[in-house]
Amino acid sequence: MLLRRFLLSACCVLSLPCVLSQPAQAQSCSTIKNPVYVAGSTALEPLFKGLGPKLASDPKNPITLVYLKNGSCSGVAQLGTKLTAAVAPKFYYVDASYTGGDVPQCVNDLATAPTLDVALSDVYYERCKAGASLAAGYKDFLGPVETMIMMVPKQSTQTAISAEEAYYLFGFGSFGDVSPWTDEGMVCIRSSSSGTLGLWSATIGLPNTSWRGVVNPGSSEVVTCVDLAAQKSPEKAIGIVGAEIYDAGTIRNGHRALAFRSFKQNYAYYPDSTPTAYDKRNVRDGRYTAFGYAHIMTAVDAQGKPINPLVGIWVDQLTSLRSDVLTTVIRNVKMVPQCAMNVARTSDGGDLIPYTGPSCSCFYEATLAGKAPARCQSCITDADCSTKHCNLGYCETR
Repeated sequence: MLLRRFLLSACCVLSLPCVLSQPAQAQSCSTIKNPVYVAGSTALEPLFKGLGPKLASDPKNPITLVYLKNGSCSGVAQLGTKLTAAVAPKFYYVDASYTGGDVPQCVNDLATAPTLDVALSDVYYERCKAGASLAAGYKDFLGPVETMIMMVPKQSTQTAISAEEAYYLFGFGSFGDVSPWTDEGMVCIRSSSSGTLGLWSATIGLPNTSWRGVVNPGSSEVVTCVDLAAQKSPEKAIGIVGAEIYDAGTIRNGHRALAFRSFKQNYAYYPDSTPTAYDKRNVRDGRYTAFGYAHIMTAVDAQGKPINPLVGIWVDQLTSLRSDVLTTVIRNVKMVPQCAMNVARTSDGGDLIPYTGPSCSCFYEATLAGKAPARCQSCITDADCSTKHCNLGYCETR
């Protein structure tokens, strides 16, 4: 068994008459205006929730995101295919009236089956398609950075896990003998088509199809799985989710993200600078290595622009330095804009390279904390900065 010894940086009462409530009638998908049909990642549901109302309430070009939550690689497999009622009897959708909570659904009553506009994935196309390249006429637009975590119940005393331990735990289950996670019935995972699992697979060197544990259809079900396991033995319960799921709502109150020591590292690191912070400092600097990108895959024209202009609007929002969009991504979606990163990578689990695009680190930290760090200098134009880069009101190095 490997050792973990690292440094851790009621109605009708009595005789009173009653009225039985009727279930709400699900909306018909055919009544939704300006839909963009999306399929894929469940870990990226916060992105769908966070930006959906903003897109739908745009006064000039309103867009309604209509979403099939079926896992990253399932979405990738459906790219360019028809979404018939047999394939997708219902969709989730976010319109301008959405204010939080459960996402409403619509019934697929469309006379003509729509073609999937976007495959939303946590991983590169190559990981879903065993090394194959994205077909000509399609493009992968990289959105914000997402972090994957291994999570235990708050009652657990475990604080860290190594890549080697994770390999034996998830690859061999009970036979891996990774204490205290020796009961496969308390190891909560996703299916082989999941981007959450795929990104962890790339990080610990384990094939997508070789995982052992209780398979869950979505990220929220993983949380439930961990909670049920914790009722039996908090020490033996563990699960994998995206940090945007872990950081949302009250999930942090009852769970703990494990620090992770990657291969060739001497220490285990939390995604954030401390277990209670939200700054993703160790992700942004490359110390915590289980991260990737939101992948927006769609059909493009000869100039590399989305054929569907509504998709183009969404892509532009996710890839530009718009302060309102970045604020939503940071505060509501709990993801890291690429401009706040100091490192980058070109493949899942691949080597880290310096991020060389425009920086928004000061804006990111100011948005999180409510004020900018002392090191950040305010500016209006590039001339106000010795670095010659005034981005979003702060002097940046790039």
